[in-house]
Amino acid sequence: MLKALQDLFATLQANDIRATATVALAEAFGWENNEALQQHDVAELTRVLVEALEQSLFGTEYDSAMEEFFFGVQNTVVTCSACNESRIR
Repeated sequence: MLKALQDLFATLQANDIRATATVALAEAFGWENNEALQQHDVAELTRVLVEALEQSLFGTEYDSAMEEFFFGVQNTVVTCSACNESRIR
């Protein structure tokens, strides 16, 4: 999967083209013909891509790379409408 992704990005970068075939990448994902032809939204593609990358990197020196590169922090900010004072929870 990593090789197919690398080849896809290399093709797009090396050539002055707007699109290219993604058959090898779809096969690397394990998608059957009907799944490869279905339209997938960005959130679904991201989920599938991140899971596939995590599986590909499992047991290598880059095992925790996805956690190191992609992480987030969530805060809830409550602001008083009367005094405009804010609290972070």
